[in-house]
Amino acid sequence: MRQSLADILYHPEYLKYLKEFQLTSSFVCGELSRSNIKKVSAEGLFYIFNRCDPKMAQKLASQELMVLKFGLDELLFTKGVFEKRLEDVADLFDLSDWDLAPLLFFTAPSFFFLPKEEVLSYAENRFRLSAKEHSFYQYNQRLKKAFDQSDEKKAFRKPMEFVAAVMTDYREEEQQLALVDKEDKRIVEEMADSLKTADLYRLSETQIAWLKDLYDSFTEAQKETFREAASKHHIHPYIRRLVTDDARRGAVIDGSNVMLNGLIKPDPPRFQQLLNVMGAYRPLLYPFLTVFDANADYLVRAERSFWEKHFLRNPAVIFHSPADETILKIAYEKRYIVISNDRFSDYSPLSVEVLRFQPEKGKLFFQ
Repeated sequence: MRQSLADILYHPEYLKYLKEFQLTSSFVCGELSRSNIKKVSAEGLFYIFNRCDPKMAQKLASQELMVLKFGLDELLFTKGVFEKRLEDVADLFDLSDWDLAPLLFFTAPSFFFLPKEEVLSYAENRFRLSAKEHSFYQYNQRLKKAFDQSDEKKAFRKPMEFVAAVMTDYREEEQQLALVDKEDKRIVEEMADSLKTADLYRLSETQIAWLKDLYDSFTEAQKETFREAASKHHIHPYIRRLVTDDARRGAVIDGSNVMLNGLIKPDPPRFQQLLNVMGAYRPLLYPFLTVFDANADYLVRAERSFWEKHFLRNPAVIFHSPADETILKIAYEKRYIVISNDRFSDYSPLSVEVLRFQPEKGKLFFQ
C-alpha cells in the first residue's frame, strides 16, 4: 500500500471510481424522490436497486411493491431518529441494515460509507475498527468519527471520495491493471444489459443521460470494449448510438402519416422500419416526439397489441387534431426536424426542415 492515501488523489482510476459513484448517486437520488417513489414500477425499483448493488437488489426482489414503497418512504423521508427508522425498515424487509448499506451510501454520500471489503480492511488496519458485533449504522458512526479526525479527511472531504480512494489503492496493489480489466468488463456488461432491455418507444431520458455520462468517462479501450459488447448483445443501433454519439438533433414524427402513407389501413409496425433507419441516420435524431391525429386509436384495427404497448399512455406521444399544426409548432419552437411524407402545402412557406421516410427503400431524405 502507498505511504499516504492522499497520493491517489489525481490517479485516473480514482477519478473513474469517483465519477461512477457520483453519477450513480445522482441517478438514485433523482429516481427516489418522494414523488417518484409513489409512481415507480417494480421493474424500475429493481433497476435502481441494481445500480446500487446487485446483491442488495436480489435480496429485495421478493418484496411486494407496496412494502418496498412504504419502507423507502419511511427510511428516506419520515421524521424521527434515523437509527430507529433504519432498524424498523430493515425488520420490515427481513434484512439487516448491512444489507441496505449500498442504498444509504448512494442516497446520503456525505454521511455513509460503502462497506466494501477493501474499505472494511482499510478501516481495521488504519483505525483499528472492526465490523464484528455492530450494526452497520453503529459501525458507520465510529468510522465517520475516526475519518473526521484523520489525515485522510484533509485530502478526501467526503466518505464517497474516501471510499473511491481506498478501492483504487487496493485495486492497484493487487494487480497491474490492464487497460480493460475485469471490473471494466463488468461495468460494460451491465451497461449493455441495461440498454438491451430499453424500450425504443419509451426511452428514459434520465437513464440515457446517466449511461451517456458513464460512457464519456471511459478510456478509449473501455469504449471499444463497450462497442464490442453492444454488438455481441445485438443492441439496436439507435439505442447504442444514444450512448456513443455526441451529435444529435431532436425530431417530431408525423405518426399518422408514417403508418398510413400509401396504404389503405394503418400499419403501426412501420415504426420499426423507421427506427431502424433512424439508427443509421446522422446526426442522431434524439429526443423524438410522435404526433398522431386525434382519431388514430380508432383507426388502428390490426396490430392492436403492438399499438397499445408502444403508443397509448406514452408521454412521448401526442394525439391532437389538426396534427400538422402541432407538429410544425413543436418543430419550430424546439428546432426539431420533422419526419413526414406530407408536404404541408397548407402551411407554406415552411420554417422547419422536413425529412421524408420511404419504408420501401429504407431511407430518410430531405424533400
